[in-house]
Amino acid sequence: MPFAGRSHFDLIAAQGIWILVVFILVAILTRADRRTVTAALLGGVAAGAVNVATDAAAHAAGFWRYPEATTPFGPLLYYVEAGLGCGALALVALWLLRRFGWSATALFFTALAVYGPIRDRVTAERTHLIEFDYDPAPAVVVADALSSFVIPTLVAFGVVLLLQPRSRSSTAATL
Repeated sequence: MPFAGRSHFDLIAAQGIWILVVFILVAILTRADRRTVTAALLGGVAAGAVNVATDAAAHAAGFWRYPEATTPFGPLLYYVEAGLGCGALALVALWLLRRFGWSATALFFTALAVYGPIRDRVTAERTHLIEFDYDPAPAVVVADALSSFVIPTLVAFGVVLLLQPRSRSSTAATL
């Protein structure tokens, strides 16, 4: 069912503008340099591609589907936006790592795992953009937690870490 009597495309496009603004704000607030922003954008592309794969796998398992899509994954514009969002989240994760260490970064990813299924449940109920089959419920919730934020954002974060400049004295612990 379309959102507000219109295609979901309008909703997804409007959401994309919001995600772009958030990405820019996160880049500014985390004081990311040009190289790090570029790495986050590249990580976002990788995250979007991984998100397509995880959604297709969840569709094959019968966990969820996108009613307007004729493919086992959602509208491609969604994955561009999701990738951009994951890039922003990777910038936050890098900031947390540099400021507070690995434990804060792990806590951040744990929070994403909790937030993802809640957000997706609300989105499903309000927009009907996605339909879940909560059978078995624990497996679907875990799959959603991993698929919607954790795995794609870890991919984006990994790209950001890999593309960070290294000095001779730097180690992973002192990023």
